[in-house]
Amino acid sequence: TLVSLGLGVFLSLIYLFTHRKNGFMPSMPTTLIILPVVVSTVIMLVGTNYASAFALAGVFTLIRFRSEPGDPKDISYIFAIVSAGLCCGMGFVLYAVAICLLLGVILLALYFLKFGEVKKTNLKLKILQLLTHLRLLNKRPSLYCYL
Repeated sequence: TLVSLGLGVFLSLIYLFTHRKNGFMPSMPTTLIILPVVVSTVIMLVGTNYASAFALAGVFTLIRFRSEPGDPKDISYIFAIVSAGLCCGMGFVLYAVAICLLLGVILLALYFLKFGEVKKTNLKLKILQLLTHLRLLNKRPSLYCYL
């Protein structure tokens, strides 16, 4: 359970780092910390009846998805955390650590590569070029420039 708590904190810190510019729901980092502990505890309590344990973990995930997720990337964090909790609860702690480290590196790489971001264009310059082309600017274009 302590390992799942540590993995939850690890992925929560990555979540906070990668979502600091665009913002996030305040409850999401807390959910990322608590969810693997709850899932791993449920798995340990159910014991060897893995079918019941997976069903309970699915119920926890569905409860989370009934609230508004906000960003589709949040769902990937939820699945990563649930998988870490499942691995820890089943006793595969090294797999959980390896998965979380690998996912952390992938998520940070995607963040730094700005994968999937829409490139912003400078609309002011395009309007200025159009106005200049149509000769609508006075002799003082500084009146229209806000740079």
